Amino acid sequence: MTSRSTWKALERKAAKKLGGVRNPLSGSNSMHTSGDVIHDCYYIECKLRQKWAITGLFKDVMDEAKAEGKTPLLVIKEKGKHSELVVMDMADFMQITGAK
Repeated sequence: MTSRSTWKALERKAAKKLGGVRNPLSGSNSMHTSGDVIHDCYYIECKLRQKWAITGLFKDVMDEAKAEGKTPLLVIKEKGKHSELVVMDMADFMQITGAK
């Protein structure tokens, strides 16, 4: 089991990198957002797990992108769903969006 301080640290790190503030309250207790980070533009939820299947897929994309000198971007979609998800490295996202 992951300790509370570990996932709280992830929330603080994400908030700092994306120019937001960690939401000290959870869910509907907050007056700002039910997300983990209070931000003007984004609804940010942080999830910490021992292992994700997607990280293996993304590592392959990163390796191929590096070989071509490009920014890695993984698009995933569930069959039968109408939208896609984009997975990218936080540093690349920050560079593209201008987050500090």
